[in-house]
Amino acid sequence: MGNNTCNDNNNDGIDLMYSGSSTVVNNTCNNNNYGVYLYSSGSSTVGNNTCNNNLYGIYPHDTDSCVVTYNLLQENGAYGVYLGFGSDNNLIHHNTFVENYLLGTSQACDRGTNNYWYDTETLEGNYWSDWSGTGSYTVAGSAGSEDLYPLDEPTLYLGPPVITDIIHSPSTPTELDIITINATVTDASGVQSVTLHYRVNGGSWLTISMTFLTDNIYSAITGPFAVSDTIEYYISAVDDSINFNEAIEDNNGQYYDIFVGSSDFTSPTIENIAHSPSSPTEIDTITVNATITDTSGIYNVTLHYRVNGGIWQNISMTLVNDDIYSAILDPFSISDTIEYYFTAIDNYILKNEATEDNSGQYYDIFVGSSDTSGPSIIGVVHSPSSPTELETVTVNATVTDDSGLQSITLHYRVNGGAWQTIDMTLIGGDLYSVTIGPFAVSDTIEYYISAVDNSINYNLAINDNSGLYYSFTVSIVIPEFQMISLLLPAITCLFLGFGLVALQRRKK
Repeated sequence: MGNNTCNDNNNDGIDLMYSGSSTVVNNTCNNNNYGVYLYSSGSSTVGNNTCNNNLYGIYPHDTDSCVVTYNLLQENGAYGVYLGFGSDNNLIHHNTFVENYLLGTSQACDRGTNNYWYDTETLEGNYWSDWSGTGSYTVAGSAGSEDLYPLDEPTLYLGPPVITDIIHSPSTPTELDIITINATVTDASGVQSVTLHYRVNGGSWLTISMTFLTDNIYSAITGPFAVSDTIEYYISAVDDSINFNEAIEDNNGQYYDIFVGSSDFTSPTIENIAHSPSSPTEIDTITVNATITDTSGIYNVTLHYRVNGGIWQNISMTLVNDDIYSAILDPFSISDTIEYYFTAIDNYILKNEATEDNSGQYYDIFVGSSDTSGPSIIGVVHSPSSPTELETVTVNATVTDDSGLQSITLHYRVNGGAWQTIDMTLIGGDLYSVTIGPFAVSDTIEYYISAVDNSINYNLAINDNSGLYYSFTVSIVIPEFQMISLLLPAITCLFLGFGLVALQRRKK
């Protein structure tokens, strides 16, 4: 805790309770009940503070192993420093005591045990404005303590500088940013130098001299750095005393750190979407492609697809070339509808994600049939072959197709008139048949057969006798008596012929 002004409070300027190993430095605490009060806060350092016109300047109570040094303690109504009961093994040295507790015989009081009122290494004590100039200085209190080595003159703080308020900006820099690091550095003797120490990704330590700005603030500028770099840093400072005391602020050995993000807050771009073949069949694999780009690079691309409105499935897409990503889907069934869309994640630390789903409508594929051939129509025949005006005519044909048959149709016309149609019926095996007629004498009937298969393509086949059509002409019916009268002349001629032959043989 440092660089605070705590004046004119009803109770305590600075009050630490149960706060071990604290540092209370460079504070001004005037006109309070207690300037600095410590309760059960052992192993703390209280240094370079100004505590004037309080009831007690510095009051450690039930607090052990503290160092109270280089403080100015002036005109406090009771004691400049008061070590309460249970405050043991403390060091009090190089403080300046001026006119504290004018009604008493000592400016300090010690009710603890084993406390030293001088530096046990340098054998230098404190400055007491009421010291006689010879011998030790008696400290009031039950401990019976003495400052064995009083100082002739008031002391300035000769400890190392105090480094506080370390901050860097921007707090989350990107690869485009210059980074500014500031710190507040104070020392009663003045500050000779402040140095920023930093390293990148655990490498070698580098240094930059920090520049004084104002109000004890020192600053350094570094960077920019690469995306995902980790910068660790700490600050050292050397004071302007004859001892050149150095302080290091390294966040208790953990260092301060900065993580470099990216200026990329934009998701990938997904375009040029296509699948091939554009009209696949049940025997085709389907290749889906898209062009995907991002300034930070691409982390992954996923194709999401579902069949006939079912559950969405995912497949990772592969970079093939020139920012083109591809995925291959196995064949589907005839009439399946496949819907699909894409997601892509970039390489930026935040993993910006883009979705391309055709504005929520998805992209789609319809699976057709590989059957593009029409049915086979063979064995076309009509019976009787020369019908009369009294007879119906039966037309037969053998029709087959691997996909099955949807319809078989006979098309016919009479004497070149309009075409008429009639469905043919399966009568057994692959044989289809239909009966037409009877027709009038001398009518000429032309006909052909068409068939449509049962595939999704509804392939059509026509057998029209190579464009000549099949045909027959209707003949007249001849009665029996007409037949005899027509045959008699022929029979007569036959007998006459036989008679002439026999007569010729007799003459010979």
